[in-house]
Amino acid sequence: MKKLSVTYNETVKEAIALAVLKHLQTNALSQISISEITQTAGVSRSSFYRNFDTKEQALSYYVQKC
Repeated sequence: MKKLSVTYNETVKEAIALAVLKHLQTNALSQISISEITQTAGVSRSSFYRNFDTKEQALSYYVQKC
């Protein structure tokens, strides 16, 4: 069997996308700040912008993975 290798970058993207989803349970996307997302995801602001340009891109990333 081939073992799946998940890179650190993929892990960060996943954490950010899941943080967006968590905040969407209580707020509209326009009301969620990047700071809230990065705090929930446990990543830095620069990590967010290294992977995504907008909150919408982070959400789209998750939808595409599904």
